[in-house]
Amino acid sequence: MHSLPLRPTERIAFPPVRAHRAVAPGARLRHHPLGDPDRAAVERFVDRVYAERYGASVPSWAPELVSVVAGGEIVAAAGWRPAHGPLYLERYLDAPIERLIVDRLGRPGPPRGRIVEVGHLSAIQAGQGVRLMARLGAYLASLGYGWVASTATPGVRATFERMGVEVLELGHATAQAAGPHASAWGNYYQRGATVVAGELAGNLSRVAPGALR
Repeated sequence: MHSLPLRPTERIAFPPVRAHRAVAPGARLRHHPLGDPDRAAVERFVDRVYAERYGASVPSWAPELVSVVAGGEIVAAAGWRPAHGPLYLERYLDAPIERLIVDRLGRPGPPRGRIVEVGHLSAIQAGQGVRLMARLGAYLASLGYGWVASTATPGVRATFERMGVEVLELGHATAQAAGPHASAWGNYYQRGATVVAGELAGNLSRVAPGALR
């Protein structure tokens, strides 16, 4: 894992992303696992967005990244991490994520193996963030995941609300819990981010069909 610290004013020329395995026919959502030759460009894109938005340099990367490409350029990206190991966001929680979901639901919840963490949400074109979330949600559901967890700023939560996505609030993301990584996140922790989780099938049924195309 690596990060590229960027100043907010620094501009990056991204090479065109070569045609890569699309996660669905006709979709321009591309998957970049560790070792993928196009992954470095996606990491630079996310780092640039986080530098401009939060003054941050991403200190740790999810093992799986996805990107949306338009006109040969990356316009949105995200990452995901399966819960078969520790989740990055669990540092903000006072119990394992599957236990907190059960507590909030008040009934049995998903097994840990069906939970996935989504992060690195980045977009530079209007509407692409919504399309990215919808397409990635559909792809993760196709892989057998049932619940998505994320650390969401108020802006991201507002996007969820516009999409009709319903989430459970599990805790607050704090600089203290981030430990030695806190300074790398710039002003991110001043934005009031919270850890949330939502059930995929129900939320996908509420998303406008156009967001999935």
